[in-house]
Amino acid sequence: MDKENDISIEDMTEIPVVEYNMDKQEFEEIASYDVCAFRNMSVGNFGALMAYFLNAKMRGFVEGKIIDRALRFEHKTLQRTLIGFALGIISGIADQDMRQTDPRNEKAVIVAKKIVEMIISGEINIGQMI
Repeated sequence: MDKENDISIEDMTEIPVVEYNMDKQEFEEIASYDVCAFRNMSVGNFGALMAYFLNAKMRGFVEGKIIDRALRFEHKTLQRTLIGFALGIISGIADQDMRQTDPRNEKAVIVAKKIVEMIISGEINIGQMI
């Protein structure tokens, strides 16, 4: 596994930030953050951090699957919480008026609306996740 995608939650006290050094052809740690700072982060600050993370390298589906590796063996309630969190984001996207979309996010809003429609109709039974 490469250093950028190396994931280990166990005994984590700091979160390293790495950057690829083109001259050395390797990842280098450029900063480190105390995990406790993230535990107390406001939802608004987390949203801003997530927007920066996603936008920095246009991360998406593949990176989401990599993040799963970090969570797969954590407490199963955390997985349920993550799905509920993701569904909350999807539901918020679904609330957007289609007149406010453009070609960059039109499909995302359409898919989000379909997922919410499937939850409301009972086609997807999400139990107590929301």
